[in-house]
Amino acid sequence: DGITGTSKEFVTQDYERRLLDGWDTAESAFNDYLANISRRFVLTDSQYPLQAFCRNLNESQCDFTNTNQNKFTILAFNGWNQHAKQLIRIPLYENSVGVQDSNGNDLDQAWIVPTLDSNNQVQNSNIAPNELIIYHDLPPNGFTTFFVEKINKESSRRPLVQHAILSQTKTNVLSNGVIDINFDEYGFIESIVNVAEGIELAFKQEFMYYEGYTNVSKGQTSGAYVFRPQFNTPSPISHFGIVNIVFTHLEARQVFSDYVSQIIRLFPGEEKIEFEWTVGPLPIVTDVDGQNTSLEVITRYTTDINSNGTFYTDSNGRQMMKRIRNYAPDFEYENDEPVSGNYYPVTSSAFMEDSDMGMVVLVDRAEACGSLSDGQLEFLIHRRDLYDDDYGVAEPLNEPGKDGKGLVVRGKHWVTIGKQAKKFRPQLQLQLFHSPIVFFSTFQDLQVSTELYLTEYSGVVSLPENIHLLTLKQLDGSSVLLRLEHIYGKDEDPDLSKPVDIDPSTILKDLKVASVIETGLGANYKIADVNGKITLNPLDIRTFILTVSQ
Repeated sequence: DGITGTSKEFVTQDYERRLLDGWDTAESAFNDYLANISRRFVLTDSQYPLQAFCRNLNESQCDFTNTNQNKFTILAFNGWNQHAKQLIRIPLYENSVGVQDSNGNDLDQAWIVPTLDSNNQVQNSNIAPNELIIYHDLPPNGFTTFFVEKINKESSRRPLVQHAILSQTKTNVLSNGVIDINFDEYGFIESIVNVAEGIELAFKQEFMYYEGYTNVSKGQTSGAYVFRPQFNTPSPISHFGIVNIVFTHLEARQVFSDYVSQIIRLFPGEEKIEFEWTVGPLPIVTDVDGQNTSLEVITRYTTDINSNGTFYTDSNGRQMMKRIRNYAPDFEYENDEPVSGNYYPVTSSAFMEDSDMGMVVLVDRAEACGSLSDGQLEFLIHRRDLYDDDYGVAEPLNEPGKDGKGLVVRGKHWVTIGKQAKKFRPQLQLQLFHSPIVFFSTFQDLQVSTELYLTEYSGVVSLPENIHLLTLKQLDGSSVLLRLEHIYGKDEDPDLSKPVDIDPSTILKDLKVASVIETGLGANYKIADVNGKITLNPLDIRTFILTVSQ
């Protein structure tokens, strides 16, 4: 219920309260982990600096960086078992700062941009005026530390570059040298060029809405359990088909309406494109009959890919399932609801392709997805249904949000296009899922901090790129539960779908492994003792219990 939205509002609020309680516990456990691991490797009795987590980072607000504007550390934790270049965004209340890594080196790829002004769409008076952007490699299943310090005019150090806002009269191309995004005169994307592959794809992304059924006399209403558009064609959200757009370093910022804004973001030297959208609070509008109308907001990606009525969605984040428009493999399809009847759940990714080109869209949360025309993928990202659908909730899906005006949601999609678009889909979905977790603390002197405390650590070796460390859990003082997963399906890729041989006893860097036992998936019965390498075939998950010592 907490994920699908099929609970009463007071139940949702209880879930939020429980999550908040768990947050406190997790924060305390993470501080204990840092203190213990630091004492083990640095051999000092100095108390590890208490790490704080900012809980409104998705609103561009952080009390810690506001209170400690002159000096603070950023500890970035990577929960993925691969080295990962990640983009870290921090609310910044200063205009002139420098950033160093744990070795005292100034960062090559860090900069400052103004925070997106979206007409007070997010009601928060403490939103930072700037964002500090850090693009840096993070170690597998580990962390690294950055040291941020205000730079005065008399300092010999150079502050980070602060990028200004450019209007569309200055440029209509967003580029990182690998991907070029071309915008039309109305502020919409008109094409994307994959420079590395030398190809250009006609492309448009827009926000639209369906009107949900609200008239009970005409049949089933749209609500918590039911998505039922009143019309088969969605309406555009942007006023008069024009988007207010500005540019800054590697970003294009669009404002579509009072309740929809977006940042399109590129990464240095990478082919993926990030669409970070902010939607809400959805307005309450009336239809031609004077009745309040439910709104179902989508984002739609339109290309000239000849998808021939076919696209693919993930099955619970694992294998990809083939979807065919207006067709059901297990029963006779009836086209009574041409929109909702062609929607499918997506928990990690969807893609479409033809013989020359492909497009992958990765999501950061469970969403509904459909392809109602060739070359199109659309995702349902926000809803405000004003009438109960009579399936047991007994109240409409009309969430009030923080201020009672309606819920505001902020999420992101990663999009790749090209001949090899789907090749690295499994790795990208794990990288998105394991977006860095950042903590903050104070410091007096960088050199002293690196001498007294562990400022960078990785607990595992870097695994093959098609192998995922699914579970790593201490069972007792000498036992560790380990699950390994092959993330590619059979024939999904000519190279990365091949079986992989791996020795489970060599994965943990700082623990001696005395024995390895393979168990069933639930770790509740023994299969065999393991000595040396095992083979992971496509989409295999295998479970082991390791007996370890330090």
